[in-house]
Amino acid sequence: MKKILYYFISIIFVILGSLIIAEIILQIIPVIYRNLPDINSDKQYIYIIGESSAVGEPYNPKISYYKIFNYMINGKINNKKIEFIELAEAGSFTYEQFYKYLIYKYTHPFKKGIIFIYCGKNDWTNEKNGDLPQYSKQSILCSLLGNRQGLQYDLEKIILLAKKFGDTVFISTIEGNYEGFMPNLGSDNDAYNKEFKETDNYILKGKYQKASELLDKLLLTTDANKSWIFYRIGKICKFTGKIKEANDNFIKSVSFHYDFRPTQCQNEIIKDLAKKYQLELVDIFGKLYNSGEIIGFNFYMDNQHPNLKTYMMIARLFVDMVSKKYNVNVNIKRYNSTEREIFENFYFKIHDEYRAYRHSLDVTLIYSKEKENSNIYVFDKVEEYLKQIDLLNPYDEKRKKIIKSFYNMMYEALKGNKEKVRQIFNDSGLINEDKRLIEARPCDWKKYNKWVSDYLGIQDFFDLSKRYI
Repeated sequence: MKKILYYFISIIFVILGSLIIAEIILQIIPVIYRNLPDINSDKQYIYIIGESSAVGEPYNPKISYYKIFNYMINGKINNKKIEFIELAEAGSFTYEQFYKYLIYKYTHPFKKGIIFIYCGKNDWTNEKNGDLPQYSKQSILCSLLGNRQGLQYDLEKIILLAKKFGDTVFISTIEGNYEGFMPNLGSDNDAYNKEFKETDNYILKGKYQKASELLDKLLLTTDANKSWIFYRIGKICKFTGKIKEANDNFIKSVSFHYDFRPTQCQNEIIKDLAKKYQLELVDIFGKLYNSGEIIGFNFYMDNQHPNLKTYMMIARLFVDMVSKKYNVNVNIKRYNSTEREIFENFYFKIHDEYRAYRHSLDVTLIYSKEKENSNIYVFDKVEEYLKQIDLLNPYDEKRKKIIKSFYNMMYEALKGNKEKVRQIFNDSGLINEDKRLIEARPCDWKKYNKWVSDYLGIQDFFDLSKRYI
């Protein structure tokens, strides 16, 4: 029995000793690394931290904000050629970006550089994390073993790790298409459907006073969904020319329940961290908010992915901030490029534009339907995208017809026209088409499948149509 106890104690000591040695090594490496001279004198490394908007959806892999940034400054900072270390990943969260950055730094020593942090859209929150334990007071091993604790905590981990390694941080505020979509419904609103439909009718007919009176009454109730109320108030402000008030209400409307569009709180967290750690702040949200325009589809392709105009704006903001700190030779002609010039210089062809529009149509349809927030305000944009993919479609006439029928069917499903869905399905012959006629999409096909199957009253539309998901 004593031998077993001795063995057990010995194992515990070996494990503890190993952890202590590992922690010492992990703490020493950044210190040594930070104080070493820059051996890669001919390269300027830039780490890209972020999610799908950072990688450039729906224009990736050809176009992203940092590739446009690179293009505008001729690919050099301090006469060093830029090399991007692309850690950003669509659908990721900030804590995942921290781990990717940490692992890369420890496995690729001597790559001192700059970090562009443009992330947090997937980490929706409407409250600060509170008195969480400071990362600077934790061991690195504890941080690795710890759980995700929120945007503020996860961003702070990235920032402090960057400081340990001596990397310079440029951090950006985040934004989304606040006006384009109804906010997510976080509570049962069936009791007030009649009032909301009546309000929508008044708004679309230009009877803003009557719409406002109805919304004022709804605000006094305790259980009506406030996000939907503020969204409609924003619409009234938009149509009556009150741009700032419209944006304020649209932004407020996404702050009640989980939504991919960032809240004011998220940007306050980012600004507070930038001030606390004296980081270079790239204020994209502020640029859009003070643009004198509604923050909607004029800046976005779907609910959160910027259009090319906005990606170019983001690139310029990073150029402006980086040029204040480093020796950068800004190419004025490229800096002032038109959207068409960017497409041409990045070899973005018609089939690439088609793919971008189709991706955006997919996201717009799914986002509108899956959250039970489909609404009349997104119909114009869906119709515009339907025309664009029909115009840009690079395939033969047979495939064009099938794709057009498919999306027209999904649009009618969004509008709730069951009979029209069934009619398109039957008349188009979709059930008899080969699965190769509609290429795989990056969106969630399972939700598409359930959606149209429910409308058609069948078990599995994609199986019936002989297409794979």
